[in-house]
Amino acid sequence: MTSTILSFLRSLLYYLPLNVKLHLNALRVRFLARWYEYFPTPTSKRLCRVCKATLQSKNGGSAADGFLTPSPEHNGQQQFETYGQVICPHHASVKSLRDSASENCMICSRVWSSVSNDPDQREQILEALDLGEDILTYCYITEAAQVDTDLWTRGGNNCLLASVAFPERVFPNAPKPETFILLPSMRLLLSTHWRLPSYSTGSAQSWYFATLWYELCLKHHDSCNRKRREKSHGSQWYPTRLIKISRWRNKLRLVLTEEERPDAPYLTISHCWGKADFIQLTQFSMPDFLKDIPFRKLPKTFQDAISTARSLGIYYIWIDSLCIIQHEESLADWKIEAARMDQVYSHAILNIAATGASDGSKGLFFPRRADTMTLPEIRLDWSFKFKSSIRYTLLDYDYWKNLVADEPLIQRAWVVQERLLAPRVLHFGSRQLFWECSELDASEDFALGIPSVLVRANQGSLFKLFDEAVTHFAEGEHSTAAHAVWQRALSSYTHASLTRPEDKLIALAGIASELSPGFSDGYVAGLWKEYMATELLWYVDFNTVSSMQRKYRAPSFSWASVDGAVVPGGWQKDDILIEVLDANAPAEISSSPFGSVQNGFVRLRGTLKRATLWPNLADKQGRHFARQARARMPASKRYINIGTSHRESMVEMQRWLLQLEDIYAPSNIEPKWQVYCREVYYDQETVPTTVEDTFFMIGADIYLDEELFPDGDEEPGEVYCMVVTGQSLSCMAVRGLILMPTGEAEGEYQRIGVFITAHGDSMNLLSVPHVSEIGISCEQYDPATHQHTITIV
Repeated sequence: MTSTILSFLRSLLYYLPLNVKLHLNALRVRFLARWYEYFPTPTSKRLCRVCKATLQSKNGGSAADGFLTPSPEHNGQQQFETYGQVICPHHASVKSLRDSASENCMICSRVWSSVSNDPDQREQILEALDLGEDILTYCYITEAAQVDTDLWTRGGNNCLLASVAFPERVFPNAPKPETFILLPSMRLLLSTHWRLPSYSTGSAQSWYFATLWYELCLKHHDSCNRKRREKSHGSQWYPTRLIKISRWRNKLRLVLTEEERPDAPYLTISHCWGKADFIQLTQFSMPDFLKDIPFRKLPKTFQDAISTARSLGIYYIWIDSLCIIQHEESLADWKIEAARMDQVYSHAILNIAATGASDGSKGLFFPRRADTMTLPEIRLDWSFKFKSSIRYTLLDYDYWKNLVADEPLIQRAWVVQERLLAPRVLHFGSRQLFWECSELDASEDFALGIPSVLVRANQGSLFKLFDEAVTHFAEGEHSTAAHAVWQRALSSYTHASLTRPEDKLIALAGIASELSPGFSDGYVAGLWKEYMATELLWYVDFNTVSSMQRKYRAPSFSWASVDGAVVPGGWQKDDILIEVLDANAPAEISSSPFGSVQNGFVRLRGTLKRATLWPNLADKQGRHFARQARARMPASKRYINIGTSHRESMVEMQRWLLQLEDIYAPSNIEPKWQVYCREVYYDQETVPTTVEDTFFMIGADIYLDEELFPDGDEEPGEVYCMVVTGQSLSCMAVRGLILMPTGEAEGEYQRIGVFITAHGDSMNLLSVPHVSEIGISCEQYDPATHQHTITIV
């Protein structure tokens, strides 16, 4: 009987008009806003009894409940009054944590999984811990405003943060704490919508939300629809080929839009290809596809997407593998269509994202536990600000990251462009549906808008930033918003993976094309001329492994020349110490100026210094001794060590010493000996006493574009340094390029890395003139300014 009533309610809600749905939800919000705190807090199955007891009582519970009573030094009342933080014992044993994780407790399952991705190894690591009289985990409850200013600025002024961590004294190499947000439940009323339990992302309940978002965006989001109208310029643009969907049957066929112009909008799909073989468009299959595309032979993801399109009343769909000719030796069709990719996605009415599927066999819809679709609520009898009992909702601190950004599709580099260019995206995740457009980020948890406290600055949707930037261009305004969006997009893009490395520039060309009106100058192999000096200072994130492509893809000064996660160079315009004389990179296809390049160069004028890159030696504890490296250097040469590089892992650290040769200290710098324990360690006996023996330690970080000695060769190499930026209000770091001669032409270099230091003395040291500069290879040397003109290729 109950299931029949629920089915009837689902059907009734689904067929209601949009304005009726919104009106009913508004009445629900008004009712709850008045009486919410008087309702009993629902019992949540997403929290185990240990977590409930820990959160509800700042003084802890008893050992029988699975945790220990706080010791005097961890007394909750004392911590609350003194530091604005409550420290509560959590799980006392491995068994207690394991049992709670198996019950699918929202907190404990995350803590349990954080130890290791391998379940067997996870057990071994935890069982090997010597707890003694200590306990396994603690819970730290803190006011958000005390520890997270970013969260506070996003509306987290009344939030609490609950972090669960393994104590360092018990678990020295413990994973980072798992953090959750406790938000007053009343603040979520405007973000949530009524919903019924469902066991799949393909349920009627999920479909209700999908149609709600789609209708709401089409009818009420002016910016989303204005952007699409401006793209069309009065007439709908269509890709070269589309798939036409029959209204009543699973009958499909390929349409050449120049010969048979569609009479309706189309949607696109973003998906992971995977390694499985599936039906594709080729020169040989095209005649058959023009007549019929066998629905049953399509991957499950394509089948689900076509069914979704038909349910939304959309009868044209663009799928890359079925609308671009594959397996063509010349790649002629692919190159033409790839150059139009920005138009393909921006003119679509909707982009369906198979976010949770790792390949085409997985489909769009995934099973799920119904109890995971309820947000756990808990009533706290205490709070940092409120004296009365308050109902809080427990939320994931990394909500967007864990449910969207970490999904398989988002790890694909092409998707960065596809998501940003589409007017709206419907994500089919592995746990729930998500929606992105210029005016709304929503999920099944928060159907009317994800709260701002859950969309962290570097993890949330770029839709709003991208739309704001493009709007400024349309209004004739020049804004730094373009570069801010570009830097975010570039960082996300380079952290993702490409199946074909040669697509490095092509797969981001659409975003570059859209943002180009926001820049006053041109685009060169992934860098903007307007900010060229600082754009050159990108570097590879030391947490990733990088390598340069042996097959030419881009000049060495471009981030597109390396495979690896890149940190963009920024947009500093003041205190630039070099002059960019010229930069160019001819496009491989003239109709695609933002795509692949044939070659490229940048001509610079600045101060060039000869240097030697020395491998730094380490002892077994990973400490680096400068005296070991210094002992290998020629005694006749004085040097200034401007820094060491670090690329750290759990096993080893590799660092480099950069020795600037023939440098003499200027009179405005006092001899000094700076010791940075993070960088190098010294014996006291080696501290110099005379000016001649003084070493000027600047403490810079060195980031190399790739591993210079992959085969273990530790011989030093001659390099050259050019400082690019000095300290300024916008950037307190002194940054520069590390270069190496190509040997092909006089004054021609290739980039091999960058150095960054926060010490202003390094700028003075690097600008000190010396007679040896005259002999440095360059196109032109100006003795008056001590500057060299060089070309980087």
